Amino acid sequence: MLVFLVLAVVVLLLIAFFAPHLRKKQVSTQSSPSSNVRFVARRPLTEREQGCYYRLLQNMGGDYIILSQVAFSAFLRAEGPDQKANFREFGKMRQKVADFLVCRRDFTIAAVVELDDRSHRNKHEQDKARDEVCKQAGLLVFRLPATPDNEPVQRMAEVLRRLDKQKLAEQSI
Repeated sequence: MLVFLVLAVVVLLLIAFFAPHLRKKQVSTQSSPSSNVRFVARRPLTEREQGCYYRLLQNMGGDYIILSQVAFSAFLRAEGPDQKANFREFGKMRQKVADFLVCRRDFTIAAVVELDDRSHRNKHEQDKARDEVCKQAGLLVFRLPATPDNEPVQRMAEVLRRLDKQKLAEQSI
């Protein structure tokens, strides 16, 4: 009987000691009083990206939906028999962001558009890996110069329209 009493006291002491540490910390949306950090709004697109966006909209807006700054995790997933390998490979890409997605009206992806501006300097290998992942998923990737004029965007629009017409013709056969 004495053993049970001692054991009960030990268990209660352990619970009393560890209980405060087991509580989940509350997440605060406010900065701590000692923090000098504050959040400020900024434009989601650079001036060059805005120019490219308007050219894409002008040349494709009637037939396609243009989305900007889309996380790879929103339109790609890793599939395979090994869940750990899937997670590992997806982890390499989930933080990446596509400059633009060109979507059909049903939101299937017609193309991924990357604007090769300053942010892409000295990142040829990373860009190549991103392009390869998109191609593996069956997505077309177009790379446009830093400040594209209408010509490359028009050519891209023509290619996409031609491919979509071809796909429709094949489906109706």
